[in-house]
Amino acid sequence: MTTRPFFSQGDILQASKDMVKLLIDKEKYPYEIRAGRPVFTGDDYEENFIHGFLEYDKEKIGPAENVKDTAPKSYTAAMASKNEDGTLDLMCSFRQIPLVGNIMTIKHEPRYIPGIAADHSADVFLQNIWIKHSATMAVIAQFCRNVTLDEVKVAVDPKSERVVSANADATHFVGCSGKVIVRGCYFSSQLDDAMNVHGNYLVIQKILNEKQILIAIGHYQQVGIWGIEKGSEVEILNRKTMLPMYVNNVENIMPLNDQYAIVDLQKAVPWQSDLSYCLNDCDSYPEVWFQNNIVKNNRARGILLTSNKKTVIENNQFYTEGAIIKISGDMKFWFESGAVGDVIIRNNHLETTCNASWGHGMIDIDPEMDILAENRYYHNSIFIEDNEVIIKKWPFIFGHSVENLLMCRNRFYAEDKLLLKNEEVLLDVKHIKHINMKA
Repeated sequence: MTTRPFFSQGDILQASKDMVKLLIDKEKYPYEIRAGRPVFTGDDYEENFIHGFLEYDKEKIGPAENVKDTAPKSYTAAMASKNEDGTLDLMCSFRQIPLVGNIMTIKHEPRYIPGIAADHSADVFLQNIWIKHSATMAVIAQFCRNVTLDEVKVAVDPKSERVVSANADATHFVGCSGKVIVRGCYFSSQLDDAMNVHGNYLVIQKILNEKQILIAIGHYQQVGIWGIEKGSEVEILNRKTMLPMYVNNVENIMPLNDQYAIVDLQKAVPWQSDLSYCLNDCDSYPEVWFQNNIVKNNRARGILLTSNKKTVIENNQFYTEGAIIKISGDMKFWFESGAVGDVIIRNNHLETTCNASWGHGMIDIDPEMDILAENRYYHNSIFIEDNEVIIKKWPFIFGHSVENLLMCRNRFYAEDKLLLKNEEVLLDVKHIKHINMKA
């Protein structure tokens, strides 16, 4: 048994675009140099993989101001040499010159080992748990019905001098149903978002006939996870517009391996040869309640939400690096579905440092379609009311393809000055059917 975490950290003593000199406590973060490359070690642990580097600020125990990720382009892209004084020279092409005095974190574990995992389960209840470190998500639930997190803490132990809690999201929910309730929780210092809720789009790889298709899992981290089964109601969507064209039901699914499967549909489909399609399980989405939580000092964004059921985000405190709330969906890389139904964002404190690596606005509504279809919209309704908003250089809302966007009774502050009207706050939006802004 080892207390070695799945990351390493060291003080930055010198830095250039292609090298940092680090002072790493080898008792806490042991490593060796083999053939000019770093190998991270511990009791029953050895890893030469490097996922990425990120600078942390010692004082806030969070990402440094305006920092950018650096991910080695290949296994051999990060080289190292040990100096006589015990310091380590780490050679890599950094996206920006690291700042002397900051802490460099090195994430060196593939996304294999979560803190708590729930799979195809029901009525999962987690209460009064402190997760101080995990190799990937602190809590992940996939294809579960009814999941509650009550007073769950994902944060470093202040006695440890570590700056990273979870190596990825604090919480992640995939293809869940029923209700996902996250209340009274504290999420800090993780290397990705506080919460991500989504389904998975399946790629229609080949049309075999009017009722039979070959489907593929879009992202390699989802392989083997189909979600759909016999009887599932599914949407067939145009990949260019990301909008549904047909609704059908699954008659049968026959997996060929962990990436491809043949699906028989109950009804014939008038396929168009010039279009490409994705498949969406209509039922693999939960009602979401995110209440009375604190999110701060983590890499990337606050929470990512794509559920077609009711979603309520209320009475939370957000202090994020990038977008506070991201409402997206894509059919290009992550294949995270779906279009939101009704989202209510109320009575929150909203504040971000506006790091452009992780967003374009405080609330990012950015589904990644190629074509904005005339008079049709991806997301349904987003209500933003009674929030306290600290405005800096970003627009409050950035995005597109929403049918209804309502803002009312929000309080906007800039440099300690209360802005009395919503109209004074910049909105960078397009392709919105109805916008209603009330004082």
